[in-house]
Amino acid sequence: GATGLPQVLPRLLDALPEHPAAAWGLALHGTRAATDILIGALADLRALPHALPAFEAVSGLTLPGIQGPRPLSVPSPQEQAMVWWRRVQRDGLGTTPLWQGRPRSHGTLLNWLEAHAGRDTDGPQLLLSLGLGRPLGIPPGAWQNRRHPALRQLRHDT
Repeated sequence: GATGLPQVLPRLLDALPEHPAAAWGLALHGTRAATDILIGALADLRALPHALPAFEAVSGLTLPGIQGPRPLSVPSPQEQAMVWWRRVQRDGLGTTPLWQGRPRSHGTLLNWLEAHAGRDTDGPQLLLSLGLGRPLGIPPGAWQNRRHPALRQLRHDT
């Protein structure tokens, strides 16, 4: 299960600045430890471009990135993430893998895939496929016009 891979998390953290996919590995892990590492990576300017979208997938938040200077009155992405994370833990949701700020489920993954069908979604597609125990019928790297009908059919079937 997802919690049976704690030895992978430090390797993903070490790989983060040089290997952008490591941030998505942490996001797909979705556990408390992985989320803590992603939040920590938001303070590293080298890791931020990769950690930010991965954290947003886990949290459902849209945080300011590195598009230039931000006013001092606007908290940093890491500060905003920490506020969200404290609230999640207070609400008792920090013990289960999260996606879009809610406990990860087939439905939360499918919603995200539908909303992001024009982006590289191979990792979340694989996670959903493993959860369903069957292929999704969407080839890796498929164009958006092939993803949408397949995702609609998946929603109908599940």
